[in-house]
Amino acid sequence: MKFPIKLSLSGIVIILIFLISQSAIGSTDIQKGQITEYFDNISTQSKFLAYNGSSSELQSNSSKSADLFAYEKKSTVKAFFLSLAVPGLGEYYAGSRIKPFVFFGADVALWSGHIIYHNKGKDGERTYRAYADAHYIRDNYDLWWNTLDSTTQASYSHRLPPTNNYEYYENIGKYTQFVVGWDDYSPGDSITPHRSHYLDLRKQANDQFDTARAFMVVAMVNHVVSAFDAAFTAKSHYKKGGGNLWSDVRVRMVPRIMDNQVLAQLTFYKKF
Repeated sequence: MKFPIKLSLSGIVIILIFLISQSAIGSTDIQKGQITEYFDNISTQSKFLAYNGSSSELQSNSSKSADLFAYEKKSTVKAFFLSLAVPGLGEYYAGSRIKPFVFFGADVALWSGHIIYHNKGKDGERTYRAYADAHYIRDNYDLWWNTLDSTTQASYSHRLPPTNNYEYYENIGKYTQFVVGWDDYSPGDSITPHRSHYLDLRKQANDQFDTARAFMVVAMVNHVVSAFDAAFTAKSHYKKGGGNLWSDVRVRMVPRIMDNQVLAQLTFYKKF
C-alpha cells in the first residue's frame, strides 16, 4: 500500500534548485529526467526503527537502495533440530525470550522426575530382592518339584531359573506353583504372608519404574513439541520481520515538478 505525503520544504527546494541549475548551466529549461536521476541518487530506502525511531540512525547507501536494518533470516530447520536436542534452544535462536525458559524448565523438571523415580524404583528393587533372599528357600521348592512325575511337571508352564535373575524374582511371587518355596508355607496354601508382603514390595518398586517411564515419555514429547514450536517461531520471525511492527515500512523522497518548481515529496510504503 502507498501513502504519499507532500511536504513543501523551502530550504530543500532552494538547495535542490541551486544544485540542478549548476548542473544544467546554459539551459533555462528544467530537465525532468536529470532531476529524477538526482533524486534517485540521494533517495534513502530504509526500515523505520521500532526501538527509538531516531532519524540519526538512518544510514544512506549511495550505490543502491538497501534495507539498512535487515534482520537475519532464521532457519526453520536449524530451529527445529536445536529444540529437538535441547527444548527451548530453537526458540531462543528464533528470537523468543520467554518460551525458551518454559520448554527448557519443563525438560529439566521432567528428566529430574525420571531420575528421582527411577532411583526410587532401584531402591525398591533391592528391597524386595533382599526380602526374597531372606524368606524364599530354593531347596524347599526343588524337593517338592522332584516329587512330581514328568507328566505333572509338564503341566506347569514355568520353571525356576538356576540363578537369581530377574525372571527368578518375578516367578516366585507371580506364579502360585512356586509358593512352596516360601518359608512360611503350609500344605494347601496358595498365598502366604511372606509372599503377600513380597508382592506388595515388588508392586511398589514397579510403580516407581512406571512413573519414571512416564516422566521420560512426557520429556520426549516436550522435545518434539518444542522442536515444532521453534520451527513455527522461526517462520513467524521471518514473516513478521523479527517481530518489528515497522520492519516493512519504506520511506522514499521523489521529485515533483509543478509550475516549473521543484517540490520534494516523501512517500511511505508498507507491505502487508
